[in-house]
Amino acid sequence: MKSILVVLFFLVLTPLLKSQNIMSNQAVFENFVLQINDHNVDGIISLISDDHVFTDAQGIHFEGKDNLKAGWTAYFKMFPDYKITILNSMENATVFLASGTAEGTYGGTKSVSGDNYFKIPAAWRAEIDNAKVKSWQIYADTKMPEVIINKYSSKTSSESSTDELKVQGFGGVFLKSKDPKALGEWYNKNLGTSFGKESYMMFEWSERGNASSKASTTFGIFGEKTKYFDPSTKETMLNFRVKDLHKLLDKLKADGVILVGTPEDYDYGKFGWIMDIDGNKIELWEPVDKVLDDYEQVKKK
Repeated sequence: MKSILVVLFFLVLTPLLKSQNIMSNQAVFENFVLQINDHNVDGIISLISDDHVFTDAQGIHFEGKDNLKAGWTAYFKMFPDYKITILNSMENATVFLASGTAEGTYGGTKSVSGDNYFKIPAAWRAEIDNAKVKSWQIYADTKMPEVIINKYSSKTSSESSTDELKVQGFGGVFLKSKDPKALGEWYNKNLGTSFGKESYMMFEWSERGNASSKASTTFGIFGEKTKYFDPSTKETMLNFRVKDLHKLLDKLKADGVILVGTPEDYDYGKFGWIMDIDGNKIELWEPVDKVLDDYEQVKKK
């Protein structure tokens, strides 16, 4: 009778203990993911075993709690919004396999171009022993995050060339008019401009120290009901030539300057718009002067 009771005890208790162990391991796994998404480095370290091995997507192993703490801290600093999303998971004893996505933005704020943000498919393998994560391995194509890191870590805003973050000169001056044709003819007659059928003309010039270069500044006249100056209600709009439009827009955005619309790319240049503190809309232009000159030469024929 006693032996029967012992057998029954183990038959009942063993599945229960096994279930509790699985739940415990599941809880550890879920908590580890939570600590990652909370960027709680101390929480991550508290959940790993002393012999924990972290394996990145290139198969490189990292060990030692101090090294791992420094690594997680540095990564979260680069990607302050880093997050992993578990979409599917399965377990086999103490091993958990999961798949989903990983995403993050270098610096935490998405750039105007969005090229400092990534979201990629990813998978993870975790081994859990005695309520600790013994190993954590990532499977993902990390080419995109690596490109972002290499691009943005090589030059911070403070290290960027000052020349790239300032206007290079006037790219254009634009006016509103009740009668653009009549106003253009007035400028032609009195100031010798060359408005033709188009409502704009171009002043051609070359860069200082580079006589062979070709550049231009546009003088344009728009109808008074044009939407191109919106949201400004002013009668004029200035266009400035810049060297690196997206980098400048990123800096202006970080400095609290109001950006208008979405940057646009054409074969003759990139365009973006901002508002100054007096409500004037400013057009920023990263030109491709050769293409624009070719267009103008065709028009002259």
